[in-house]
Amino acid sequence: MYTVKIQNECDCFKKSGLENNMTFTSQTSAVMRAMKILNQMNNTFCDKHSFILQESGDDYVIALDRSWRVVNCCGNGCCN
Repeated sequence: MYTVKIQNECDCFKKSGLENNMTFTSQTSAVMRAMKILNQMNNTFCDKHSFILQESGDDYVIALDRSWRVVNCCGNGCCN
């Protein structure tokens, strides 16, 4: 089983209706879904964060891009 996880759920993610910890039997399906979510998060969220995709075993983790300079954190604690 392959899992797509959101590492830090910012307020935009919580309001988006997107699901966290989704499981897939196919690696291709997991990667495609992770890329779709990553693009949605980077293109439609409030721009207070940037996100990257990391692979960890059978997990595909969407995490905060720590190299991206946070100008105004959302205050949810996910930037720490």
